[in-house]
Amino acid sequence: KDQPASLLAANNLASLLVDNRSDKVSLDRAAALSDGLKASNVLQYQDTVGWVEYKLGKTADATQTLEAVTKQAPNFAAARYHLGMSYIAAGQPAQATEQFKTALNLEPDGTELKEKIRAAIK
Repeated sequence: KDQPASLLAANNLASLLVDNRSDKVSLDRAAALSDGLKASNVLQYQDTVGWVEYKLGKTADATQTLEAVTKQAPNFAAARYHLGMSYIAAGQPAQATEQFKTALNLEPDGTELKEKIRAAIK
């Protein structure tokens, strides 16, 4: 509310919404916030755009967005995890497993993301 034009705030709120809620109102809000991030060149923002697309069931869009992110930032573990989840939704388990294994090696031990990656591999 204090900085409605802040891309950082929009990114963080969109991420929190899709990571912690699944109701239509929250997903719609995350989608509206991520629309404002699409023109940004910040890879973390593009990852959020792709993750929101995934959560909305826009698998092809999510895959395209997240492939572009991981191509530009091959060591971005969260983006690789998100891309793996998108591949699962697209019925591409071999590609998903490859992304999960890479993400697992990149992500430091003891993080919530590391546990999510491990769970996705199983």
